[in-house]
Amino acid sequence: MIKTTANFIFSFSIQRMKKFYSLILLFVFAAKAFAGEHCASCGSLFFRENKGQWENNILYKAEIKNGAIFFEQNEITFNLFDTRDVLRIKGDHHHLEDYTPTIDYSMNFHAFKMKFENASPQVSSKGSDPLKEYFNYFIGNDKTKWASKVKGFQQIEYANLYNGIALKISSKENQLKYVYEIEKGTDASQLKINFEGTDGIALDEKGNLNIKTSVGDVMDLKPYAYQIINGKETEVPCQFILRENKLFYSFEKGYDKNQKLFIDPTLVFSTYSGSTADNFGYSATYDSHGNAFGAGSVFGVGYPLVVGHYVMQYKGGATIFFTTGGSYPGDDISITKYTADGTQRIYSTYLGGVGQDLPHSLIANSNDELYVLGTTDCPNYPTTANAFDTTFNGGNDPGVWDGIAAHYKRGSDIVISRLSVDGSQLLSSTYVGGSDNDGLNYRAGQPYASPGLLRHNYADEVRGEIEIDKNNNIYIASCTRSTNFPRTANTFQTSFGGEMDACIFKMDASLSTMIWSTTFGGSEDDAAYSVAVDGDENLFVAGGTVSTNFPVTNPVYQNTF
Repeated sequence: MIKTTANFIFSFSIQRMKKFYSLILLFVFAAKAFAGEHCASCGSLFFRENKGQWENNILYKAEIKNGAIFFEQNEITFNLFDTRDVLRIKGDHHHLEDYTPTIDYSMNFHAFKMKFENASPQVSSKGSDPLKEYFNYFIGNDKTKWASKVKGFQQIEYANLYNGIALKISSKENQLKYVYEIEKGTDASQLKINFEGTDGIALDEKGNLNIKTSVGDVMDLKPYAYQIINGKETEVPCQFILRENKLFYSFEKGYDKNQKLFIDPTLVFSTYSGSTADNFGYSATYDSHGNAFGAGSVFGVGYPLVVGHYVMQYKGGATIFFTTGGSYPGDDISITKYTADGTQRIYSTYLGGVGQDLPHSLIANSNDELYVLGTTDCPNYPTTANAFDTTFNGGNDPGVWDGIAAHYKRGSDIVISRLSVDGSQLLSSTYVGGSDNDGLNYRAGQPYASPGLLRHNYADEVRGEIEIDKNNNIYIASCTRSTNFPRTANTFQTSFGGEMDACIFKMDASLSTMIWSTTFGGSEDDAAYSVAVDGDENLFVAGGTVSTNFPVTNPVYQNTF
């Protein structure tokens, strides 16, 4: 028998939770907001400083469309992936009716290094041309790894890379641009670059350096060198010289060593695709000043533990292990705040643990602090002292959901987090859940677009909403499969109804106290999608059901399934 689906709305008296008013049917549509990963002000790649959020050897990190670049004391590490793998795994998530589930979850990576051989031990680095926006990192429950107001720069400079030689790195048309500045009287032959981990390097007929990798080639364009003579830029003939895996610069006609010399190459990255689809948008809201917030999920590329080609298995957000040891995090929640006119990004905050994290809903309170409702499979999701629940409750692996590229390998809990106005502080953060999966709307083994069940459209798995009343108490509408979901006494429904129930609960502003909590539903699948509070503090909840015995009242618009 094919089951049909009904949508519902009902209201509660907030003061007297047991009083159940009415039920009508309606369709609820969720709006998704995309949170971009590109620099809002500079229009090109940029360099984020390390304030403890990454490994200690990393000074700066730049993200490119097919990987990441890590800048260290005397070397630069490139970690690139095959963009075709990402597109294959994530699929065309906008057209689920045409979607074919992926079988192969392997991802091909290639890491290589540019090492400045015999670089000066006195080298120092700094960033310049800072961006107006900044970045916050709350990843994991180790607070020593949290970082706030991390700056991004449009240029970084290595002073005294070699004696009398500086290196300035920036970008041009989203390619890595770097310039060596060689002081007068300095020996330019000190400059030697050793390549490690490539599939080979070679010079082409135009004098460009081709760096071969298993996931796409990188080209270092033939260098342009010049000096300023009598106030004018004068070109100095320059070319690459290769000896084994070492790169040198040659000046056949020489140059004026009494003048400063500039060497100006550019790195060009070739990929197999123009898009990596590495960011998904889920929710949006605004504050009292009209500033906008967008929430998405971001697949991050971490620092490689090996060089050369390696393969990892992408498991959505689940921890990804190298065959040679080590791991990558999965998807994190990204929160971006924009000015009211949308022209400037104020900050981006990254929130999550080592595993799968997704945002479901956002709302700002009367103090313009932002609340984030989401789900996680991470035992180390960042929580705060005195939170309602600081321990991951777990659940069952529901499998990989290709359409949103998500995998809650350890099961799922609902999470709620509160950020300060400037996004630099995690004010409150808690888990909420029982021993089975919480916050996820699905039926085990159900394919996409199955008629009659509650998961039908893109991202239906991650429905649910957060609301706030005039006292800044919060309300959550979601769903649970946990028979021991934390309920409070004397609420409308104190026992579990069926396969999956809607769950509705109220917490204080600090997320430390569960004021009341109830599940709601019949003997089949039920889920709450949306919640609102009116001026009389009545609570309205909308959702979907496939339960023929869903609790209804009379008189209402429709009281039969």
